[in-house]
Amino acid sequence: MARKQFDNQRARVLNFGPRAKPSDNTGEAMKFVVLDHDGRLVLIHGPLKEYPYHASLIHEYCESYEVPAAWLKKPDLIEVFDDDVEIRGGGWLEFDDTGRKLSIYGFSTAYGKYVTSDIEHILQSTDSFTGYRITLKG
Repeated sequence: MARKQFDNQRARVLNFGPRAKPSDNTGEAMKFVVLDHDGRLVLIHGPLKEYPYHASLIHEYCESYEVPAAWLKKPDLIEVFDDDVEIRGGGWLEFDDTGRKLSIYGFSTAYGKYVTSDIEHILQSTDSFTGYRITLKG
């Protein structure tokens, strides 16, 4: 089977939750990780109840895009074996659809804090959070 390829976007946002839109996740704490895959930043997020560890998101991504990876310490640490994929940190998202707010905060114990400039690039390069007032905390 051929490996899935990205389109020409400079950045992507992937929601691995059961709902496809931020508005469907209102008030729900979500974990996220940022990857650099072949020079494209990817923000992957999913609900805490389905993805209790940041590594769970990375595992799902690697499975979906056929990126070689292995658990070092299941369920909280997975290593990616592809020189074209770099884990750039993680944190938490919280949506408030009524107020059209998105808070981005925290860090991943396993992979460290997200890089603020990566998040800013993703937000400027995609329309996933258009119309939201975004707060980057700490």
